[in-house]
Amino acid sequence: MKKMIEINWLQDYKQDFICPKCEDNRLCLYGSGHNGKKVFICQKCKKTTNSSCDLKKMYFDPELNIVWYYGQKMDSFICPKCSEYKIFLKELKQISKKLFKVFCCSNCGEKTYASISIDKNKYRIAQGYDAPIKPFIYENDIWDLRTINACNDSYHKRYRINFSAMKLIWFKKEVKKYIYYLCQLEKSYGYIEGVMVNLRCFCNYLFVNNTIFNMSQINRGMILDFISYEKSPSVVVDRLSKFNIYFYTGKLKGWF
Repeated sequence: MKKMIEINWLQDYKQDFICPKCEDNRLCLYGSGHNGKKVFICQKCKKTTNSSCDLKKMYFDPELNIVWYYGQKMDSFICPKCSEYKIFLKELKQISKKLFKVFCCSNCGEKTYASISIDKNKYRIAQGYDAPIKPFIYENDIWDLRTINACNDSYHKRYRINFSAMKLIWFKKEVKKYIYYLCQLEKSYGYIEGVMVNLRCFCNYLFVNNTIFNMSQINRGMILDFISYEKSPSVVVDRLSKFNIYFYTGKLKGWF
């Protein structure tokens, strides 16, 4: 039987964990408990935690003053393969003496590499912090929902809707009508984002798999074929529900 690797905590621990109570990044080594487990103390809330707990690992970038959490979902990052907002930080990888962040999509498993020297302001805006409100222009592909939706969704950081990933121009125009309509109804940012994710994926599916030029050519078979690729029952139910409301509203309003 192989001997377990001994860890020199005093030498090797570089405050890599964050506090599970307040999520501050100042979790310091505090000693050992009666069971031999290492005990950590938070410099902010003063709560103690032993090493058997599910501690989150983090990386602090002193140049940008940004804390990156392993497994952290990146709110406004989109997967280049499946177009889902399910990107999370997987690991840091050194390539040719340079650190790169490795992001992974929890939906399709695609890995994306990014330099650790990401611009601080772009990161904060992407995460929804301190972002200035942009004036609303219907023809633009990026809408700031705060300018057209009176819903004060303070729990949802992401308030920008991006239509640029939609490859079928005529379909994008129809979706814009619906998103604007939802904003007038003051639907939550989270709900609108969910609608956008489903319609964007369907749009790109149509672009790759079908040659159609208007909404009248979309039939039930195309929708069911698109949904059949999804393995999660909850996602299937969610997509069917949102598609049903979308097409019903479009016909009711005379959009298509």
